[in-house]
Amino acid sequence: MAPAAQAASNGNTVVRVGFPIQHGISYLDENGDYSGYMVDYLEYLSLYTNWDYEFVTVEGDTNTQINTLMQMLMDGEIDMMGTMNWSIPNSV
Repeated sequence: MAPAAQAASNGNTVVRVGFPIQHGISYLDENGDYSGYMVDYLEYLSLYTNWDYEFVTVEGDTNTQINTLMQMLMDGEIDMMGTMNWSIPNSV
């Protein structure tokens, strides 16, 4: 894990995950909780890893969020990048 990973009070490793807002994949639900495919996948993964997650969001449109979070990943500010969805408008 990158230096951003820390131990939680329960002894589990806390993994900081870049969370770009993308409908259906990674979003905040009506209660303001992190939701979507990525969250479901990581919760399942934690059954095997005993990881806890700290989701990290940033401001901006999808491209800005992904670029900012990728830079944070390269700088060691987050441990992993969440799911990203490719589309033609985002590829230009």
